[in-house]
Amino acid sequence: MSLTRKKAVLGAGIVAFSIILVWLLLSSPSSPRKQMTQGENEVNQVIMAYYETLRDVGRPDQIDRIAQFFADDAVLSTPEGTLYVGREMIKRFYEDRLRDVTRYDVKADLSEIEAQNHTATAVYDTKSIAFIRGWTTTTIDPPLRVFREKFLLVRREGAWQIAGLVMLR
Repeated sequence: MSLTRKKAVLGAGIVAFSIILVWLLLSSPSSPRKQMTQGENEVNQVIMAYYETLRDVGRPDQIDRIAQFFADDAVLSTPEGTLYVGREMIKRFYEDRLRDVTRYDVKADLSEIEAQNHTATAVYDTKSIAFIRGWTTTTIDPPLRVFREKFLLVRREGAWQIAGLVMLR
């Protein structure tokens, strides 16, 4: 096959692929994120505040602020399967895990959310980087950690609190 013929076939293939791609995009049912209810908005705001608090973990008393997002009887499950039950144990988990961290950058994308009456569930896909005291980024970048985090929240005395958090890799 001549070079001119090969170019013509390749060009026709690109045009056909482009037409099929446009057709698929236009004809496939779009599933835009549903309009959030007031309760779902409130839950999302609580979770985003939790992530924002994690970002500033190097500040004094920040672990106490993180722990305040959790109900007194909350349960946290790590990717390793370890359970921490109660706000105080959860606080110790964060103290141990984040002791040498000066900043914890988290990008959280909402995957699912549902709130009804006094309970809610939310799932976030997160990517995070922990900046540790003494870490040198000139030789190697800090490791990126990817999680799928599933939250159970309860509404008590007019405020949403995290009742359960399951961290999955």
